[in-house]
Amino acid sequence: MKLGDQIRIKPASGIKLRKPDGQLLAAEGEVVVANSYWFRRFQDGDIEEIAAVQEQASGIEEVVAVKEQVSDIEEAAVEQEQAADIVKQSKPKTKG
Repeated sequence: MKLGDQIRIKPASGIKLRKPDGQLLAAEGEVVVANSYWFRRFQDGDIEEIAAVQEQASGIEEVVAVKEQVSDIEEAAVEQEQAADIVKQSKPKTKG
């Protein structure tokens, strides 16, 4: 984490923390620009779960990619089932 990076932070458990503009930092966390104010809050133990937004985004992208792969696999399976049904229907029935 460097100054100027976008980071996701949330107050440490049981702490109500004001942002530099005077508003309370949301308990579920917010994305902020890393600056000396937030570094001091981190060093004081007032903030937890600091993560670079870019790292979170890449994790989300990985999940989306996996979901797309699963969707593609499911589509291929449906197509194979449909093709098998067509083949079954087109075979002439033999009398036994």
